[in-house]
Amino acid sequence: MWIARGEGDNYCALFKEKPYKYYDKSCKKHFFKTDNMYGTYMCLPAGYFSSVTFENSPQQVEIKLIEDKESSNE
Repeated sequence: MWIARGEGDNYCALFKEKPYKYYDKSCKKHFFKTDNMYGTYMCLPAGYFSSVTFENSPQQVEIKLIEDKESSNE
């Protein structure tokens, strides 16, 4: 998966596919998108992944499930 942050704001999203920079003429800003946006991304709270900036986006991430030790002992 991939994380990217929009230009000049707190927009941050998690993408299923590697996104590319896209210029939106209506708001005059760059964003990240994929060719098939439907169901392939999720907006994240602005404070998440503060080290990810527009300039260093997108960044590939790995999501790993962590087993709950308490429920596995039942």
